[in-house]
Amino acid sequence: MSDNGEMARMKEPEQEIRIHLVLPFLIRLKDGTYQCRLGENEFLIHLKSIETSLSKENTKSTKDGIQESRVLLKASTGELTEANKIKVPGAMLQYSQVTLQFWKRGAIKSNEKQEEINKNIARAHKFLNRFINVYRFVTLDIEAHPLTRGELSEVRAGQTFHFQINCPQEGKLIMGADFGEHGVVPTPEPFGNNEHQRITRMFLDGVEPPIVDLLLLNSRSFLRDGERRLGVIELGAACDIDMEQVTLNMLKARSELTDTVRQTLETYSTRRIALEILQPIINEDLVNSTPYTEWDTKFRPLRNRVVHDAYEPTPEEAEAALNLVESLHNYLASVTPKL
Repeated sequence: MSDNGEMARMKEPEQEIRIHLVLPFLIRLKDGTYQCRLGENEFLIHLKSIETSLSKENTKSTKDGIQESRVLLKASTGELTEANKIKVPGAMLQYSQVTLQFWKRGAIKSNEKQEEINKNIARAHKFLNRFINVYRFVTLDIEAHPLTRGELSEVRAGQTFHFQINCPQEGKLIMGADFGEHGVVPTPEPFGNNEHQRITRMFLDGVEPPIVDLLLLNSRSFLRDGERRLGVIELGAACDIDMEQVTLNMLKARSELTDTVRQTLETYSTRRIALEILQPIINEDLVNSTPYTEWDTKFRPLRNRVVHDAYEPTPEEAEAALNLVESLHNYLASVTPKL
């Protein structure tokens, strides 16, 4: 870098970013500050373990001075009243409070403030999951897990995910809470009679919801929460199952489904099933249809990058992938029999 470039960099204001949140589990390390690195980035994790009043009050000890392990509840209501040295699933009696701190250079432009906040939250998300992954790798603690983008912004123990961006040289301090990519929204209206009747009918008939439709709903949830890699992986699973189920239905309709054919399907890739088994028996030009062609040329390469190269799709790529897979699903549903 030239001397002028170095001087310009030295003059850039430095931002201090602090992210505060409550984890949905306990990090069983000593309270304190941990210095961490991810690539060329350095950051600090300030860790504090929290115990609720239920795990502290009415504490009793044995004759040897060892705290007694026990859980008490009201039998009539199931209300938890005491839990000493006990882990109760979902009760969050013990959890960790985290403050993540890091620095970056650059001015905060007023017209780009929200974009800057979003970038810093994305960095914090990566830094926090790096810390959690190292912790669980060393300790083999299966209670801990990397947080999804949606989990990152959940309110826990009455505490929001909140941030501070401090730029002393500019005299700026930005503070606020983050509720995820979609923020706080009005309470949705209850569903009406039509949905109620359909649901009641399915309950009474014992009908199982189609797995492909559930996987597509999962994908939409992942994309809503910013978990685009998980969304694309789930879409890939939906495609694989969809193509296989459609092929099975077609073979059943033609009375051509044998054990040998079933075994063959289990060894074939989704693309091979479409080309070699489904296309010859379907009354449509499947492989030259727009839904199939776009799935083959656009979705499959993206899915392979996501699975094999840990590629993070852009929001536009993930949304396009969802649309492609839903288009193929609707096309297959329209040209194949239901059994």
